[in-house]
Amino acid sequence: MSASSTLIARIEALIHALDAETAAVTDGRLDGLAESSRRKQELATALDAAAHAVSQTETPDPDLMARLQAQLERAIARNSAALDAARTGLARARAQVDAALNSVASLGAYGPDGSSVSQVSSNRATRRA
Repeated sequence: MSASSTLIARIEALIHALDAETAAVTDGRLDGLAESSRRKQELATALDAAAHAVSQTETPDPDLMARLQAQLERAIARNSAALDAARTGLARARAQVDAALNSVASLGAYGPDGSSVSQVSSNRATRRA
């Protein structure tokens, strides 16, 4: 495989990984984000190495590289937007849960074990005996 072919394959693999992560986040499947992040880092490192190899040995087709760069930039933008939206949504959900717990605590509510539930502190309800 030539250095240019390797570079193209690495770019396409990174685009695919970004699109897969974007789809997972959009579908609410957040449990694989740590592995996805690790995979993207590996691919970015491999892409850097392939780009260096190409710069030392050959000149890839500029039109193809421009198209791939544009595809990669769009994939990065979509991925970033999906991750930002997920982060915002999770923060809003957490705020709503905290507000609900504080509301319950202000009413003198009791937990399942019969202990009094106090206001939320540090994102958790605290119980009083």
